Amino acid sequence: MAEGATGTVELDSDPTRLRGARPACPPTTRPHARLFATYPPRCYFLALGDQFISSVIGAATLCHSLGAGRVLRREIHATRKISRKRGLAAVGCGCSTVVKSEILASRSRTCSRCSCRASRRTGRDLLGKVRMITLENRHTGERLSLRRVKRGDEVWLELKGSLPPRRQGPPMHIHLAEDEEGRIVSGTLSAVLNGRQITVGPGQSVSFPRGAAHRWWNDADEPLHFEGYARPVVDLDRYLQAVFEVMNAGSEERPPLFYIAHVALRHRRTQLVLIMPKPVQAVLFRVIVALGALLGRYRGTDWPGCPSRCPGDAPEDGEAR
Repeated sequence: MAEGATGTVELDSDPTRLRGARPACPPTTRPHARLFATYPPRCYFLALGDQFISSVIGAATLCHSLGAGRVLRREIHATRKISRKRGLAAVGCGCSTVVKSEILASRSRTCSRCSCRASRRTGRDLLGKVRMITLENRHTGERLSLRRVKRGDEVWLELKGSLPPRRQGPPMHIHLAEDEEGRIVSGTLSAVLNGRQITVGPGQSVSFPRGAAHRWWNDADEPLHFEGYARPVVDLDRYLQAVFEVMNAGSEERPPLFYIAHVALRHRRTQLVLIMPKPVQAVLFRVIVALGALLGRYRGTDWPGCPSRCPGDAPEDGEAR
């Protein structure tokens, strides 16, 4: 009992509630078993109504997202079909946003959704100039321009590239069927070749024979610019195009595992990245690719590193260089 100015009021065990007073409606997180015993029925049905409305809104949002995804995929396929007929190439990035390339465009195109640099493949102009593939790694700033050229009886891959100051290049790797030769235009290239570290300055040349383990980077305070050749070209342009696309689709330290495994597995006879022993890679990447196929990661052509999206600089059917 408690005495007040107007009389006495009887309290129950709950000091925050007067006996006989009607409780307020509960939050929707209260257990259903206590709602009927503690609160009036109308509050219980209001709570159920709130949950039902939230479920309907969530389902409608999901259906809208799935519908928008289907529309986007149809637009992507239609754009690529039109581009192939017109002699252009529609290229994309890991987020499946299509970027239309222009004939002999001089600037790189940026994906508006994830800001990654998509590879660009230009066509021939009226003067008969050959294609040029331009690649850019959005994490390191490395840029590469590739094109196939005829040298006697062989086809070489012409390389021109740059790397910002204090940036790492590719990891330790081996080209099993191609020799690399390069010349430094400006800056300083640091490299490891078969366990031996070398430094190459402006005007100097460097050679990475086939089968040699090597990596390179820019350890100087100025940008590195280089040019060179890979001969005879087998699939290095297709491999680089796929790797850049996969790297741009993920974070700097963790590229998408299913897609990088697919690229490594299909180029295993010509390109090798020394992240683990080759026999272990062969088994592990097969397991990862099989799991990715079961999960539907390789459906269609919108996934990073898809072979149909990475044709390299190979001429079109019936086209001569």
